[in-house]
Amino acid sequence: MNGKKYNDLADLITEETEFYWDDIKDNLPEYPTEVLIEIMVELGLFVNEALAQEITKRDDAVFYLRKLLQYGKHWRNNGPGDVWSPLHSIHILALIKSKESFELLLDIIRYHEDDLGIPNVQ
Repeated sequence: MNGKKYNDLADLITEETEFYWDDIKDNLPEYPTEVLIEIMVELGLFVNEALAQEITKRDDAVFYLRKLLQYGKHWRNNGPGDVWSPLHSIHILALIKSKESFELLLDIIRYHEDDLGIPNVQ
């Protein structure tokens, strides 16, 4: 790695996706939140710290993450993001640290326990 910090996964994104990360990474603050969420879905497994942190800065992030999490196709292997979108969304919600994001996390645990692999304990 020649001393260069690779926290943006640029090489993996280039190798594993058809996404042009180098073309957009410096302009992330200029994109609307909805577009950032679409980028997250498109990247699938390869969502990186830079994108996640940019999403957490947005006042409307929880709104768009809720919308994504409520759309059932995101929870399927053959759906948008190949099931990675909800997992990244959950991690991003934890980074936001607001009451609204915490309540959404609780709802996800409550209503998507099967999708998360949580055993139903009674």
